[in-house]
Amino acid sequence: MSDLQIDIWNFIFGAAAIQGFLLIAILLFQQRGNVFSNKLLSLLILIPTSVLADWFLTNLDFYKIFPHYLFISYGLWYLWAPVLYFYIKSSLYESVNFKIKDLLHALLFVAYFSINADYIFLSGSEKISVIDNFIPERGITFESLLMPGLLRIQTIIYIIFTGRLIFKYKIEETNGSKSKRINQLHWLKFFFVLVCALQIYDIYFFIMAHTVPYDSSLKKIRLLITAVINYSIAFTAIKYPEYLFPHFKNGGEKYKSSKLSDQDLEKIKSSLQKLMTEEKLYLNTELKLQDIAEKLSVSQHNISQTLSLKFGLNYYDYLNEFRINEAKKILSSGDAEKFTLLHIAHECGFNSKSSFNRAFKKITGLTPSEFIISQNVVSNN
Repeated sequence: MSDLQIDIWNFIFGAAAIQGFLLIAILLFQQRGNVFSNKLLSLLILIPTSVLADWFLTNLDFYKIFPHYLFISYGLWYLWAPVLYFYIKSSLYESVNFKIKDLLHALLFVAYFSINADYIFLSGSEKISVIDNFIPERGITFESLLMPGLLRIQTIIYIIFTGRLIFKYKIEETNGSKSKRINQLHWLKFFFVLVCALQIYDIYFFIMAHTVPYDSSLKKIRLLITAVINYSIAFTAIKYPEYLFPHFKNGGEKYKSSKLSDQDLEKIKSSLQKLMTEEKLYLNTELKLQDIAEKLSVSQHNISQTLSLKFGLNYYDYLNEFRINEAKKILSSGDAEKFTLLHIAHECGFNSKSSFNRAFKKITGLTPSEFIISQNVVSNN
């Protein structure tokens, strides 16, 4: 029975490691979404994947073929928390750039390899001998606590700052971009919870490893959580690729040669928002961009540029945001049952029921009928 269990563990961890390496290859060549963030995610996956592969190679005695690999896999953990922080930050704030001073985040990683320099420069046969004769130490000593303890402290600090990034983030996009950002934020929160689960257990594992007789099942559980993270990323990439690789249009390249300053754009944005809020021009089904340009005494091109750079939207998507908000007010009121959806669509500025349904689904994620049902459920509760 024990042999069967070992085979099962090897299969789970080996498959997760292969899955991880495949994900890394995909992410490195992925051009959708935030390319810099994709590369950070590939590095983030590489670290636990290397440890899973470590288990697989060791249990099948493959480490004798790759003796230099094992030590590196453990050392990479000292980069894991900083990379996690930068991955989340670059996912939420796409303008994040890596600077020379950011190399300071790798200090613990460098320290680990410096302290273990003697082992690094051993020959392959010498490393195999060290591994074959390795006996896990029990009890608490300064040497056994120093670097592993600093690793846990570092991870806790970075997780706190990463959590603040996620849960304090405010979505500024609108319409289609907003729904994409919401989906991405849900994924990042789910991923963060998995990471926290791994870290909580890792602290427990660290304490038990120094206080009780060696128990391989403790390490297996930690590796199992690591494997779950890899499988979750793989499932998300296949089932919901837009969560991992959202594309937010900003029109930067199109208007690169524009002479409008950011102050000019902000002024047009403010005037445009005021016009829409006070005069509700969007209720006019025949409203054209030219009509708005004449009202503001601004060229159509400048309005389009403002919509693209300040809202990430085109003209029609911008109008539909106001129209759908108007429709939501009607559908949430007690008067909704008095009107047909076609009537509400016309009242809010849409030419047809089909265009109303498409816009409503795009912005809210629900059809008008589903939205009405959700409002009834809320009111009944």
